[in-house]
Amino acid sequence: MKKLIVLFVAIFVLAIPLISLIAEHDARESEELPAVGSRRIEVTASGGTPANAVTRKKSINTAPYTTQECIAAINAGYEQIWEQEQSRVPKADAPAVRYAISDDERREIEHIVASEGGYCDYEFQALVALCILNGAESEGLRPSELFARGDFWLTHDVEPTETTKRAVSDVFDCGIFPTPEPVRYYYNPKYCKSDMHESFCYVLTCCDCRFFKDWE
Repeated sequence: MKKLIVLFVAIFVLAIPLISLIAEHDARESEELPAVGSRRIEVTASGGTPANAVTRKKSINTAPYTTQECIAAINAGYEQIWEQEQSRVPKADAPAVRYAISDDERREIEHIVASEGGYCDYEFQALVALCILNGAESEGLRPSELFARGDFWLTHDVEPTETTKRAVSDVFDCGIFPTPEPVRYYYNPKYCKSDMHESFCYVLTCCDCRFFKDWE
């Protein structure tokens, strides 16, 4: 009988450390791997302590996620992946300007075009802007230099309209031309006769004005 008592005492004494080890191991696993479907909330030891200064936390398991919360979490993950992928895509370069002009040159060109044909429609004003562009490129001069040389005149002080500004922008910025022909000269035969203009290659008539290009 005494031997049995001694045996049970020995087993009990040896089992206590083993049970303690198992309990400690389970406690650590519950902290590191919270139950599936539950949320883990980190609570700081003292309120207002910065996250990088927290030294003691505890885990609180709350109710499982709802279906809506799961869907929201999945969508948020997809959005994050999409943003990361988009950040790797090279940005498209801005479209090149057909002929770069300064703000002062733009205002001067708009006033010349408005002076020459502000009373006419978009097509005529775009044709005048195209004559200025073709003259500048063929002569290797800036538009302001063409004006100073007398190739175009500010015959009337007319305020440019939105149509005028669009015509100038389409021609100089976007390269949208009213004709594929490189027109450079024009005049209105209702007001004068010009053998000089007629010596060039005729292209078209718009708003009573005849437009010409150089002979090829």
